[in-house]
Formats: sequence, structure tokens, C-alpha cells
Amino acid sequence: VAVMVEVGDDGTCRKARIAMGAVAPKPIRAYEAEKRLEGHVLTPELVAEAARLCAEATSPIDDIRATAAYRKHVVEVLARRLLSEEKG
Repeated sequence: VAVMVEVGDDGTCRKARIAMGAVAPKPIRAYEAEKRLEGHVLTPELVAEAARLCAEATSPIDDIRATAAYRKHVVEVLARRLLSEEKG
């Protein structure tokens, strides 16, 4: 999971880009999460919602390394952590 957020002086998200790898056949972007963040202040509730949208955008597989459910969970956790760092 990679996150780039541009936050204005007033704390509003001006631009958000979220990319994810190893959770779909090819690297993907979390467009719905990006749209949800832009134009809003990064509150804990908004960050949690965007992280959930990131997980929903994935289509991971089960394999010997991890289950699909685990991969979705990790995406949500990492997205929430990275977005929380951006607001502070």
C-alpha cells in the first residue's frame, strides 16, 4: 500500500492517491477512497472509511502465503495507518 496525500493549511485533503500491490492480478488504485478523501478534513472516521474502501477495492487470492481475507485485512490496516500519518 502506498499513499500520497496533499493537505492544505486548513487541514483539507486537496489530493489523494492510493496504490496497492499483491491484492489483485496487477497493481491497482483505490479510486473510491481517493474521491472520498478529497475536499474533506482527515478525521479518524473519514480515514477509517477510506481504509475500508481500499480493502473493498481489492480482489486478492488465497495461496500458501496468506488467505484472501488476511490480505484484505492488511490493506485496511496499512491504509488506515498511512492515512493517519498524513493528517498529522
